[in-house]
Order: sequence, then C-alpha cells, then structure tokens
Amino acid sequence: MKNSITTEAIILSETRYSESSKILRAYTKEIGKVSIMAKGALRPKSKLVTFSQPHCHFLCNLSQGKNFYYIEPIKIIDSNFFLRRDYTTIVLAGYISEMVEKSFLEGETNETVFDLIVKTLRLMNGNKNVEALVLAFSLKYISYMGYRPNLKEVENPFFSNYDGGVTNKGGTILRIEDIYYLKKLLYTSLDELVFDYDLSRTIFLLNLIADYIKYNLEIHEFNSLKIL
Repeated sequence: MKNSITTEAIILSETRYSESSKILRAYTKEIGKVSIMAKGALRPKSKLVTFSQPHCHFLCNLSQGKNFYYIEPIKIIDSNFFLRRDYTTIVLAGYISEMVEKSFLEGETNETVFDLIVKTLRLMNGNKNVEALVLAFSLKYISYMGYRPNLKEVENPFFSNYDGGVTNKGGTILRIEDIYYLKKLLYTSLDELVFDYDLSRTIFLLNLIADYIKYNLEIHEFNSLKIL
C-alpha cells in the first residue's frame, strides 16, 4: 500500500463484506469520495465499530490499495449518534448522504461542501425543524455545485427545472411567500436561520428542490425521500 494521507471523513453508506468486514463509502475533506475497506469492522471488539457507522465524522489515516483505501482510525470528531433517534431525522440524514454519494465521482473534492455537510449534521441534533434545515442544506449544496436556482420575484411565479428556477413561463405553481422563504434559506448562514414556515409547505419545497437537484446533477432518484 502507498499514498497514505491524514484526513477528516464522513461515512455515507456501508456494505457488508465477508464475515467480519465492511466496505465504506465516505466523503473526505482532502481526497473527496472514496471506498474504504474496513477489515474486522463487524467484530464487536474492533475499534472500527464506531468509526464505520453511517454519518460518523472522524479523523483517520487512509492508505491507498489496489481497489480500496484502508483505514487507520485516529479519533472520532462527532459520532452523530443522535441522528438515529428519530424517524424523520434518520430519513433526512440518509437523504444528505445519498445526495453526496450520487453526485460526486471517486476522488472529486469540494471542501465547501464537506464543511456544509458537517455543519448540517451537527445542527440536526435536537432541531425541531429538520425538514427546513435540510431544505436550506439542499439549496446551498446545489448552489455550491454550480446550479444556484433563480429566485427572482415575479408575478404569477412558477418553478421550472428547465428554466433554472423561478419563472413566469409555467411549471410548478409557487406562492410569492415561497420565494421569500427560499431566498432566506439560501442566503442566511445555517446557524443563524429562524425556521418559521408551514411544515407541509416546507416539505413541498424540499421535494421541489430535490427534483431540481436530480435534474441538474442527472440523478435518477433519491430513494430516501420516498419514505419521508
């Protein structure tokens, strides 16, 4: 093995490999999305048990092998264990991971996106408005990926994926209040946001922006949102 690097990482998903190991899909700060062979991670006494859990944020050494990276854990920064306590939070944390996994190629990096993921997962802890928080994440995420939606205020507004956001040419009908809310979520720091919008309308907008992300990043489906 060669090309060892020390980096922060977040686990996106896991797959069982053999009797005692896992293949982890992770997004790292230094080298982007990677596949990691976590040998022995299924053994109860392995130090990799906690490190290999979904959404865990940690520092590690990664050594590049022929097909996978191999992990030497250093320390857990945040296990994000609380994300597994509530059904809605489980689903939306899974949506974030699925979005990242499906929109990045192996080795493709974006430190701004990495920091956004870390902050969003942290703020989901005990947040009673996780739907709005993840909607804000989605808007910022797709903007960082180069497809910031047009949120210009127009009369009789619609939202069109083809036209890049708000338009008066047709599409999904919007309220003018929706545009104000989306702009607030996009342009305000996550830790300064006050979530005061109707929940059912927020979920509607969350799915609307998810469709916009799928359209622009050529993602077929977000399976996580099907069970929200």
